[in-house]
Amino acid sequence: MEQPRGIVVKHSADRMKAYVSLSSDFGQITVGMVLAELLNKGVVHGIDNEAIRSVVDEPDFNSFVEVASGTEPEPGVDGRVEMLISAADGDDEGGGDDKLVFVESGDTLARHVPPVPGTEGMDVFGNIVAPPEAEDVTFIAGDGVVKMSSSSNPDILVSTCDGVLRRHPNGKIDVRPYKDIYGDIDRAAGRVSFTGDMKITGSIRSGVTVVVTGSLAVGGGIDGASVRCGGDLSVGALVRGGGVAVVECGGSVEAAGIEDAKFLVGGDVTVLGDILNSEVNARGRVKAGVIAGGKVSGVGGVSADRIGYDANNEQTVIDVGGIHRLAGERAVLTDSMVAQRLLLEGCVSELFSFVRDNMGADGKIPRDKLHSLEWYEKNLTESIGRCREVEKSLDELDELMKKMSGCNVSAREVYPNVTIKLGFADRQIREVIKNVLLKPSGVV
Repeated sequence: MEQPRGIVVKHSADRMKAYVSLSSDFGQITVGMVLAELLNKGVVHGIDNEAIRSVVDEPDFNSFVEVASGTEPEPGVDGRVEMLISAADGDDEGGGDDKLVFVESGDTLARHVPPVPGTEGMDVFGNIVAPPEAEDVTFIAGDGVVKMSSSSNPDILVSTCDGVLRRHPNGKIDVRPYKDIYGDIDRAAGRVSFTGDMKITGSIRSGVTVVVTGSLAVGGGIDGASVRCGGDLSVGALVRGGGVAVVECGGSVEAAGIEDAKFLVGGDVTVLGDILNSEVNARGRVKAGVIAGGKVSGVGGVSADRIGYDANNEQTVIDVGGIHRLAGERAVLTDSMVAQRLLLEGCVSELFSFVRDNMGADGKIPRDKLHSLEWYEKNLTESIGRCREVEKSLDELDELMKKMSGCNVSAREVYPNVTIKLGFADRQIREVIKNVLLKPSGVV
């Protein structure tokens, strides 16, 4: 059939719309002619007969009018974790009773709600348009938790012990044992250790060592004691080191004040009062009212109302050049990853060659060669494990470096005898300066 030259069909770039334009210098055009031309051009879905009739009856010559529309795909529903018991945020461990959620062994904690796929659509040419893929969430049973399945709950987590419920950003849910200690811990206690989270209502006195794998909340202060915790640490009163106290914390620290102590911290350090004559090394940001004497290093930056002493010559060092050290660590890890991958490729090649050269016609390795096969497989497994460890370290380091975009030294006043380390250059403060904001080189 001869195609009407007075009917022009076009479609949108996504093929979800079709349009028709009629020429004014052509003869009589009917609805059937327009339909025939649409079909001739392959438009078969979503045709609007009323729109075509309007185009024919009341033509807007040489203008394109929409006459067909595809069916948009319906998006699905992303998977999610439904907490059946309200969980404390894994980043807020140890902050106090209001952040702790206690559970008992056998409690049902959470269930995985799988993603629901969307509905396919169709363009005007009859082609299937796939919906956006519904994403799933990570659902990991951590310590003190087991994953169970049943006909009514195909994917649920159940507590295997009494303790504190935690939900972590990586999707892991765990239950850690919890212990309360009422009153002070003094020298008579010697060493106190616990696997889980702990709360001490009083203070930790001189001569005591406290080791906790989880978070630690101290209602009083820490006076000349050694403390190590794997999670966050909160201290309601002053931490007095007496020149001998060492506090190691895998998470973040909140304290009323720090004096003459040494802190090694994996996250932020937030001090309501002052940090005086102390050595604080944090992989997050350090905040305090006054920082004077000693050395404070914050990979994420340092903030204070005042830095340095106003009435003596004692030196204060502020170090925010950690980004360069991290860059060096990353370079070493990257080289290690390259080497591990080469070793992994070698292990794969050796195992392949061994199997190729020793496999019998029946597809089996002879019994006297099985010991060698186990050796090759063991090497390959260990190599894969080392690669994964380096990859994990690289990912963690990259996440830490992303957080450093806000790294700076900020203070309302900085006094003389303060050294600020900015990475490739140090700045010596010789007179009082106000409203300070300094960034290490390499940080935007």
